[in-house]
Amino acid sequence: MTSHRTRKPAAVGGRLVRNWQLLVWLVWLVLLSVAQAHESPVDHVDRTLTLWVQEGRLFVACRLQLTLRMALLQFHAADADRDGTVSAPELANFLEASAVRLRGLLRAEIGGRPLAWDAAIHTSLEPGLAQRFVFSAPLGDVGTERWEGRLSDGFSVHYPGHYRFLNSGEIPAGAQRLVAEFAPETERLPGGHPARVVVKFSIAAVP
Repeated sequence: MTSHRTRKPAAVGGRLVRNWQLLVWLVWLVLLSVAQAHESPVDHVDRTLTLWVQEGRLFVACRLQLTLRMALLQFHAADADRDGTVSAPELANFLEASAVRLRGLLRAEIGGRPLAWDAAIHTSLEPGLAQRFVFSAPLGDVGTERWEGRLSDGFSVHYPGHYRFLNSGEIPAGAQRLVAEFAPETERLPGGHPARVVVKFSIAAVP
């Protein structure tokens, strides 16, 4: 007689954590196999930024594409009890701490008035050693006219890498689309990567 069991959410979550651990250990084996190769001492982190407005709030989704070395360092940092594995609570705590740090490095303002981020409303691991964080802040009384804001990305000072804006796709249905681009204040490294990034954003024109 065959017994059928319904998978519990906890079991599914545990499987995701184990898969992440397996991926990291496979990455570690890859790094060992290329140990003789020259690797930059500075991690490059590619970033994708998406901004939108909904119900009087500014939303910012930040996706970070990690290097193999950084993923291993984060795996070690997440393993708080140093038992060689990362449990679901350890992973949740690590992502929350990462969100707090990133939130402190993103400074947004409209018309010179700073916006105050709430706690991260979404944190997640994504395929390909990527992480995604979503923050929101109340816009206050900015009116309905066309306005322009600024976002200073302090994270970019520490990690060079490609930077792109996703002005569609991730934006929820019914949200107001914003157009984001580099502000003139953005500084660039000799190789072309942005160093100190300042983003300007404004309400998209209605077609």
